[in-house]
Amino acid sequence: MRPTARACSLALPAVVAAALAVGAAPVHADSMVGPFDFGSFDFGGSLGSSKKGPQHYGKLGRPGATNGVKSINTWVYSPSSGRSNGSYPVGSSVGVKWNAVIDAGDQINGPECQMSVRITQGPRPPGAFSTKQCTSKYAWKLNVPGEYVARVTDAISGASNAVRFTIR
Repeated sequence: MRPTARACSLALPAVVAAALAVGAAPVHADSMVGPFDFGSFDFGGSLGSSKKGPQHYGKLGRPGATNGVKSINTWVYSPSSGRSNGSYPVGSSVGVKWNAVIDAGDQINGPECQMSVRITQGPRPPGAFSTKQCTSKYAWKLNVPGEYVARVTDAISGASNAVRFTIR
């Protein structure tokens, strides 16, 4: 028996939904490397499209910087617990992860930066850490409760960003 045109037109949405569901896997927050922008997919105009460009946060880098850094993404993390909820017990190792990105939104992996990583606010800010790595991480062991701000700054481009966390 040959299906009718009506039966095919009713089945098509179910087939499309099933095909989309197969390609859509859940994304868990602990497996994410950085912020993702799902608003830039282009379906060829037939289903609509968004031409939204990459988003940049913090203080933006100078145009024409030799390393091309436009912005720096930052996250707070705890190497010992693997969690990043913004509040940590006294004596915890707490740090900052960062990645430098160019204007197009691509991450820079390599030693093209002059990063200064330091706690700029807090009851007893520890010393600064310096690295040429544009994408990396650094942690401190903090024994004094309070509100802290960790800042990552690239001396070449002038880009910087910060994260806030609490030691309780």
